[in-house]
Order: sequence, then structure tokens, then C-alpha cells
Amino acid sequence: MKRLHLIWSCPLSDTNRITATNAYAFGKLNYFLPVITCKLQYLQSMDRDIRKLLTENGARHPNASIPSLHLDKKLGGRGIKSVEQEYKLAKIKTMLHITYAKDNHMQYVRQHEHNKKVHRSIVKDAEKYAQEFGIALHLADEADGYSLCYETETKAYAAVGKSANVVLKTAVNNNLQQQIAQQPWQGNIMKDAWISESLDPSSLAWLSRWKTCPSPTVAAIEEIRQQILPTRMYYSAKLQQQQPTTKCRFCGKKDETVYHVLSNCDALSPSDYVARHNAGLKCLFFALLKKHNLIDRTPAWYSPGKPSPVYENQTIKLTWDIPIFTEGVIQHNRPDVVLWDKEKRKIVILEMTVVWFSTIQEKKAIKDQKYASLRAELKRQYSDHDISQISVVFDILGGHDRDLKQQLRTLVKPMNVERVMSNMQKAIAVGTTRIAQKLKYLTK
Repeated sequence: MKRLHLIWSCPLSDTNRITATNAYAFGKLNYFLPVITCKLQYLQSMDRDIRKLLTENGARHPNASIPSLHLDKKLGGRGIKSVEQEYKLAKIKTMLHITYAKDNHMQYVRQHEHNKKVHRSIVKDAEKYAQEFGIALHLADEADGYSLCYETETKAYAAVGKSANVVLKTAVNNNLQQQIAQQPWQGNIMKDAWISESLDPSSLAWLSRWKTCPSPTVAAIEEIRQQILPTRMYYSAKLQQQQPTTKCRFCGKKDETVYHVLSNCDALSPSDYVARHNAGLKCLFFALLKKHNLIDRTPAWYSPGKPSPVYENQTIKLTWDIPIFTEGVIQHNRPDVVLWDKEKRKIVILEMTVVWFSTIQEKKAIKDQKYASLRAELKRQYSDHDISQISVVFDILGGHDRDLKQQLRTLVKPMNVERVMSNMQKAIAVGTTRIAQKLKYLTK
């Protein structure tokens, strides 16, 4: 615990803290776990102390989901190892090593463990823990040792020897995902993201690529994803605490839920939502300016600067939030960004919105329909031009659909798409956490 206190009290990024925890703190335990026998209650107590330490240092909400803390980062978790989980995996790996090791001396160890008449042995413990993870152990041939078999709904895994690490990791993550999916409050959003056919798989993993993100920001994103912000509905429905009213403290019209505060409140829409929207969009806008040599240098994603309304040279014209005046009267004639390519005779309408997790496809269709009349009028006026629209839709924590990355490749350099999207996701997620922080100030 002394090592953990040192790590989580240092001014490191969340990624570096987790890496140090898994390597520096757990590295010491890995020497002893394969050979010692511990009561699970003691290991569970150590895990509770670790969670308490994270909470005290602002890296975790006290009511946050426990399985998500240990889930792999690429699946939306924090990726912090669990002492109990590492102990069980160590027993399985030790049993596998005993059975497939070619060392002659290991034969005596193998015979001793298999012939034990006592209640506890490495083999018995390993079989028990493997069953908890849904793994089947088969001793097909004593010379070859045990093989691991693990099946999911879509794929079957089998491994022998050192390659079993991949099977074990897959089984552990699937087991944690099942636990999260069974949590009706904290796990609801993550479960929907895993089974969604339209959401890009990297929508939950992008945070793992933000190496400099501080722990309080990650903890705030985790609170939002698990819907444990201190809203009035959270206190009333989840914590069963009596509230004088459940109406929103900002607009006073609808029930104060995480969905309402972060994406559907009329009082926050003209200010906080617009600031979040512009912070994400300008990352893409500045990348377009740099590609077409309209600016010399791209500002950082957290830069407070605001783009000018019009940028133009001999070949390209880019406008930011400027109405398009047409011969016919068009109600919706003010898209976020318009790119006029004079050489290729092309006009691209770029529209962006930030929405709730489950409404990405719905809002994208609404955006496309909203500017259909404008596209038709532009096509009538500029019959020799190619008129198109790209609707960029992110959820409030930076998730997006599967087609967005391919669409952006038509706008910015393909080699820069990942960086631009990452910057947009950072800006949107930070904007969302600022709105959540505003709510917390009212709660205090």
C-alpha cells in the first residue's frame, strides 16, 4: 500500500498512474501469488483499500462500478488490476506451468499436486477459479498438459501453454462485461455501446489514447457514463432519498436526469451546449484551414481562440457560422461550416451536433433532412457544382458512428484523421465534464 500511496499522490496523468500501479505495485505481488495460499476475504479487503485510496485522491467516485475499474481500457474500463483476480489467474497459470513444463523435476511436483488428498491444492484451486471465469480445463494428454477452452457467443478459444494468456484475458474481460451489464443503473450505457451495431467500437477506447488526461477528468467521465452525477433523480430513484422536487435546477421544466442536464436542457443550450459544440468543431475547422494553407499553424485543441467568419484564397473558401443567401427563401440556411472548392467545383456543407448516447443515428438523420432544402437550392443555383453534406455527430463523451472516420477522410488528410478526431473527442468530453461540474456546484 505504501507504493500505491506514493503513486496516487504524485502529479501524474491517469494513464501513468495506472501503468505504475499495475507494474510497480502489483509487480511485487506477482512474485508471491503463484506459491502462497490466501483467504479470498483478505484479498478482497486489499481491493477495498485500493478503491478507497483512489476515491481519496479524486480518481474515482465512491459509488462507481467495481467491475468497470478492472475492465480493459479498450472496452471502456480503467484497466486497474484486482488483487483477487490476479491471485486466481496466478493459480491457473501455475497449474498450467506445472502440467506442461518439460523439466524432469517438475514431474514430481505434478505428481504431488495431482495426488494430494487434502482439500486445497494448486490443481483444485485452479479448476475452481477457471470455472468462475467460464473456462474449461481439459487434461487430454499428461505429457502435453492442460488445455484451456473458452467459448463466447461469437467465437471459441483454445490454447495450451503460454498462449493461454490471451484466453485468460478474454475470459476475464467477458466476465467483467457480464457483471457490468447486470448493473441496471451504472452499466446501462456501456451495455448499449457494446451491443450497438452503429456505434464505432473505438468510441469507448479513445480515452486510452489520451495519455496526459488527469485522473479527476477520467473520474468525471466515468461518473457521466455510469449516470452517478448528483442529479435530483439520482438521489430520488437510485439512493431512495426524499427530494422536495425532481425538476431541473437550471430550467425547472423537466426531471433532472443526467440525460436532461447534459444534452436536453433549454437553459444550458444557448451557452454551455454551444461552447461544447464549438470547441469540438473548431478542431476540425482548423485542420481544414491548415490543409488548404489558409493558416500557418493549427492551434491546440484546448485553445480558447475563436475562428474568423470567413477564410478565402484563390482556390478555397471556408465559412464559419455564416448564412448562405439564395434566390429562394430557405428557413435553415446557416450551417456550421461550408467549404467552397473553386477548382473542383464542389460545395460541402459541414454540420455538427453533440447528442445523447442512444440518439446518434436519429440526430444524424434529422441534420441531413434539415438542410435538404438548402442543398436543393444550391444545386439549382450552381448546377455545375457537386453539392454534398457531412453530418458530424458525437455523443456527449466523444462516441461516434462507424461511418464518420471514412467521411472525414474526404475532408482532411487521411494521416491526420485520427489526430483530428481525438482532439474533437477531448474537447467534447471536457466540455461535458464542465457542465457536470456546474451541476455539482449547485448541489454543494
